[in-house]
Order: sequence, then structure tokens, then C-alpha cells
Amino acid sequence: MNSLAVILFLGIFQFSNPIVFKSTIPQGMIDAINQGNSKKLSQFFDDNIEINILSRYINIYSKTQAERIMFEFFKSNNPTQFKIIKENGTANSIIALGEFNSFTGNYRIFLTMKKEKGQNYIQAFNVIERTM
Repeated sequence: MNSLAVILFLGIFQFSNPIVFKSTIPQGMIDAINQGNSKKLSQFFDDNIEINILSRYINIYSKTQAERIMFEFFKSNNPTQFKIIKENGTANSIIALGEFNSFTGNYRIFLTMKKEKGQNYIQAFNVIERTM
């Protein structure tokens, strides 16, 4: 009877414990977006990066150009919070969805990254307005 009670208790505990999402996105990348720091963020850019920010900048840019574009975006949209809400990937690539909140609006950020030599490099950075 005691072993049945222990099994029931552990089963209830397991289902009552919320599942915590553990991101594989580097914390430095998340911090750079949270701080609106384009220079720190550019350290995670691939040599060329596809950017689409609110359908204003749609192109493939060099690391230097992308840093300037992100600087302008963060200047206009001072971040209040950024968090990764979903991600999926393989050993060599990651696709992630994040929520970006600023004083001027709320957005979704889609990141496509490749993993090379133990480092994640952003290949695509897309920002769209969050409608909900």
C-alpha cells in the first residue's frame, strides 16, 4: 500500500511541475537583443545575413551593414523585453521564434542560425509586428 501511495505522489508531482523551456540560443545573443546592443549582436552574425525588418529592409547584408541596420532598429524600438518562445533544430542549424517588446511596439523575431565550430551564427533575422 505504501509503495502505491509513493507512485501516486510522484505521478502527481511530475504532472503538477511546470515544464521549463531551456533554450539552446546563446545567452549573449539574447542579452544583446534585450539590451538593444547591435555591436554585441553582430558578433553572432554570419558573414552575410538576410534581414527583413518590418518589410523595410529586405536584403542580404554584410556583417557591418547588418550591424548598422540593427542599430537603427534598436534606436527606434528601445527594447523592454526579449525572450525566446520556441525553437527547433538539428546538430547544425536552429530556427527560433522570439517575442520582442519595446516602448514603441511588440514584435516577433524569427532567427535562422547555423552552428559551426561550436558557435551559433545568425543567417536570417526577421522582424514582424505582433498583432496579438
